[in-house]
Amino acid sequence: MNNLISKSFIILLLLTNNSFAIFSKNKLPATPVSMQIDLSKKGNKAEIDLRIETKEEKEYLEPESTAFELQFIPYDPRYDKNSKYYLGFWRRNFYDIGMLRKYFREYTKEEKDEIWKDHIRVKKLLGGGYTIDDGSKYGKHIDYPAIPIPNIHLTIISLDDINKKVVYDEVLEVKKHWQIAGYFHKYLNHIKLKPGNYKVISEVTSDAPEFKKTDVRLIIGAYFLK
Repeated sequence: MNNLISKSFIILLLLTNNSFAIFSKNKLPATPVSMQIDLSKKGNKAEIDLRIETKEEKEYLEPESTAFELQFIPYDPRYDKNSKYYLGFWRRNFYDIGMLRKYFREYTKEEKDEIWKDHIRVKKLLGGGYTIDDGSKYGKHIDYPAIPIPNIHLTIISLDDINKKVVYDEVLEVKKHWQIAGYFHKYLNHIKLKPGNYKVISEVTSDAPEFKKTDVRLIIGAYFLK
């Protein structure tokens, strides 16, 4: 009797473990997802396991191909709780209401320069023309040359395939984004992926020390954000 109970317990444990494995596999994060990638040094890698949903699972209509993009995120002290410029609840939510604006102290020019310091740094890295506040009526226009952004070696592996088949393996050039307005997005590619579970590995192909300590994200499937 004891042996029967023991065997039943072992079988139940195995089934439970398998069930959890299946459950976990089906619960990988679905697109859109993002991961940090350090562009400053050749060979730096970032990887993530994700799920491409079926049409029935998707909340919003998405294209048949998945977008791969880079987003460069400047440090903004107004969203850092440890910064003296951190925006509390009231300023964050009510400053833009004209009748309430008078109750909030305006930043001085020196404070604004400090707040926007990293925005300017990242803009300089990405290149292009920008207008800065120099105290004049229209500001001062400056053209910054872009720092070359390393190509990204992108590998996508099917986790549903018993042999972990590589379904995509290309070195992608970082391009100007074709759709998103603004300076902080770059475009890699649109890739057709069937619904399923995948491992995405991105590798930096050359050194770019200028991007050290710059927050860069590889955004996957951001065509329609949830």
